[in-house]
Amino acid sequence: MKVLAVIGLSFLALAFLIAPYYFAFTREWGLRRGSWYWLAWATAAVCTGHLALTVALYD
Repeated sequence: MKVLAVIGLSFLALAFLIAPYYFAFTREWGLRRGSWYWLAWATAAVCTGHLALTVALYD
């Protein structure tokens, strides 16, 4: 069960890294919003990756 949680969180972190580029290219959201838009996605990806690592390393 822990392996599935880590895999799911890893895919979610990857989605948080890909999503802003998708929205920027298809809907031009990144052009209309400031740098907080890009930092919010990066922060979400880092926090989710950290959560995946925490779950993986927890005994």
